[in-house]
Amino acid sequence: MTGNATSQAILGFFYATGYDNVVPIDQAKSLLHYTFAAHGGDQGAQMTMAYRYWAGIAACSSLLVPAA
Repeated sequence: MTGNATSQAILGFFYATGYDNVVPIDQAKSLLHYTFAAHGGDQGAQMTMAYRYWAGIAACSSLLVPAA
C-alpha cells in the first residue's frame, strides 16, 4: 500500500466536519478516507474509526445489532 496515512486522516477530518468550508460535509467520503488512513497505520484514524463504529456514525445499522 502506498500513500500518506496522516494525509488521509486529515482528509477524513475535513469531510467529517466541513472544516473552514474546505470541502462540503460528506460522511461517506470521511469514512473512506479514515478507513484508508487506519489501514495505513495512522493511530488517530484507527481510534476515530473505533469511536465512529461505537457511536454509529456512518455505520451500517445491521453491523451494530448482535446476531440472535
